Amino acid sequence: MTIGKKMKKSALSLIAAIIFLFISATGVCAATKLFGPEKSEDKALPINIKAVKLSYDKNGENLIARGNVEIEQGSRLLKADYVKINIDTKDTEAKGKVELNENGDVLSCDAFNINLDTQMGTVENANLFVKQENLHITGKDIKKLGVNTYEIKQGNVTTCDTESPPWRIDAKKINVTIDGYATVENGTFRIKKIPVAYLPFAVFPIKTSRQSGFLFPEIGQSSSKGVELNNSFFWAISENTDSTIWLDAASKKGIGTGLEYRFKLKEDTWGKVYGYFADESSSYFNDEYNDTKDRKRQRGYLNFEGEHYFNQDAYVKAQGSYVTDRQFYGDYRSEVHRSKTEIDDKTNISSMPYDESLIFFNKNWDWCNL
Repeated sequence: MTIGKKMKKSALSLIAAIIFLFISATGVCAATKLFGPEKSEDKALPINIKAVKLSYDKNGENLIARGNVEIEQGSRLLKADYVKINIDTKDTEAKGKVELNENGDVLSCDAFNINLDTQMGTVENANLFVKQENLHITGKDIKKLGVNTYEIKQGNVTTCDTESPPWRIDAKKINVTIDGYATVENGTFRIKKIPVAYLPFAVFPIKTSRQSGFLFPEIGQSSSKGVELNNSFFWAISENTDSTIWLDAASKKGIGTGLEYRFKLKEDTWGKVYGYFADESSSYFNDEYNDTKDRKRQRGYLNFEGEHYFNQDAYVKAQGSYVTDRQFYGDYRSEVHRSKTEIDDKTNISSMPYDESLIFFNKNWDWCNL
């Protein structure tokens, strides 16, 4: 409650916290190894090339593919209008709607010149998207200085998908080392295109390995909630257990906290517990809801999911939820969906007679099943 009151007095403290967390975070920010060293299993796989036209140049040194080009090997898929590969030196040139996809991580650009052996070269007007952390890095001129190192000039960084993101950092120069750190020089932190703070130098992690630390904060602003900062911390407890902790703060709405604990004892035995608690301010509660119905200022949600296979013929699955009021699924849709679930959307629970939890046991025999 004390934190909520202080935040109501000044949104500047929230902005300062945003900048501090961004500069000092030492957490898990997964990044792709696009153009990185090939996986050992990929090297043994054949390279499949599709194009409208395939040919060699006069000297037979370069393989040239034109029109709807698709080059696939293992987990990588390169698409472009034009690709030229030097058979001996491995210098590769791609032009026209270039897209390199590796396990959902995507590099999109107008053109690139990369040596497949040295992993060095240049990329023009590129957007690097990292699926796991929803990270976007965009730049007019990107140089690949090595296997895992990029230099981006006139670029920006954000975790938002929209063309006009709620927040971003613009910088004259960004250096990125995969499974290391990214440094921002001469950067400007913006909220909705409005410059908020100048960052002469900032550092944030770009980690591919699983480790504990702060994740990228989510930043927003609305007339009802005020300035929002949703920050989270990932805790790699052990090889088969981990947890994520959320702290959401809004200058008008108040404080919300969440916790998810996950475990996987073996391939077919896993479970997770997710809970979220919100303490809405009195002013927000009175102004936001014309009809409070069964809502209360302090609201929460608890969910468990898991399954266990005793053997190939017997298994048990369970899913259960507790919710403080019927409107919670609708009012806190994004917070509920933070915990990825196979359960159907329950935002219509307010019109249903009850919520539903289930436990399912199955046993097979040669002649029947229960």
